[in-house]
Amino acid sequence: MFENVFVYGTLKRNFRNNHIMDKIQAEYICDVETDYTFPLYNSYYGFPFLQKYTSGLGYKIKGEIWSVPSDRIKELDHFEGVPELYSPIYIDCYDDERRLFASIKTYMRSDPLTSEELKDIKLISEWIED
Repeated sequence: MFENVFVYGTLKRNFRNNHIMDKIQAEYICDVETDYTFPLYNSYYGFPFLQKYTSGLGYKIKGEIWSVPSDRIKELDHFEGVPELYSPIYIDCYDDERRLFASIKTYMRSDPLTSEELKDIKLISEWIED
C-alpha cells in the first residue's frame, strides 16, 4: 500500500532534505500545482510554511507528488514535526496535463497566522532554495 504526498519545500527533488524521501523509499510521481490558493511563505528558518486557505490570500502552490509506502508515513510525519510544527491535511492537485490527483496528503502549519499577520508577509507560489 502507498499514500501520495504533496511536497512543496525542502523535500523536493534536488533540495537539501530530499534524502528523507530516499530513506523512506518514496517514489517521485510528477510535478503538480494545487487546485486552490494557499498562503505559502518563507519561515526564515530555512523552510517554508504552507497554511490553510485564507480568503483572498495566496497562490496556487507548485510542488511534487511522491508515492510513500504506507508503513513509512509515520517517519515522514515525524520529520515534519507532526503535530507541533505541521499538521497533515488533504488537498487536490493537477499536473501539467490537468490530470487530477485528489485528496493528497500534505503538511500545513499547525499554528496558522491570522489574516492580519499574513498581510505583512510576502507570499510565494513556489519554494526555491538559495
